[in-house]
This record gives sequence, C-alpha cells and structure tokens, in this order.
Amino acid sequence: MPKIGDYGPQSSILRSLSRNSATDFAFTRHAAERMMQRQVTKLDIVAALRNGRVIDTGLREGETSWLAAGDDLDGRALRIVVVPYPSENVVKVVTVYEPD
Repeated sequence: MPKIGDYGPQSSILRSLSRNSATDFAFTRHAAERMMQRQVTKLDIVAALRNGRVIDTGLREGETSWLAAGDDLDGRALRIVVVPYPSENVVKVVTVYEPD
C-alpha cells in the first residue's frame, strides 16, 4: 500500500501519456458539462496533466481512477479525475474542478 500522496509511478505514467501526441483524450458527458460550466478547455486539461501529479487513486465503476492536480494554461489550479489506459494511449477525463 503506497503512502498517502506517494503516487510517483502513476504521475510519471500520466505525464508521459499527456505529453505523447498520439494519446487520445476522451471526455465523459459529465466532464464536458463541467468544462463548459467552469470554462476549462481541452488544452487546459492537457497542460494541467502534462505538468501535474497524481494525488489519489480509487475505483470508479470497476475502473481504476486517478485524481490529478495541476495548473491550466493561465496558472489556475485544477483537479482532474481520469481513467488511464496506457496500453491504448487513451486518457478518459471523468470530471474537472477547482480545489477549495
């Protein structure tokens, strides 16, 4: 069991996926709604994931999800819940929000 906040391997995988131009970002309906509501673009998501880090992991509907923390293109702090598929070069974005 990793220590709280010790998600280095997951962070490396997510940063690598986000920096790979072949990676496809899939957005759930919920994520798309929250992005519109919070004025967050796909480029903001990618920027936050490229330089962010995983701060928690969990299960969502039987899939491993990661909570990532990073800054968007304007330096705004974001939290992004993703389900990574490294072998398929896919990152599914579940939701995005600004931390309190």
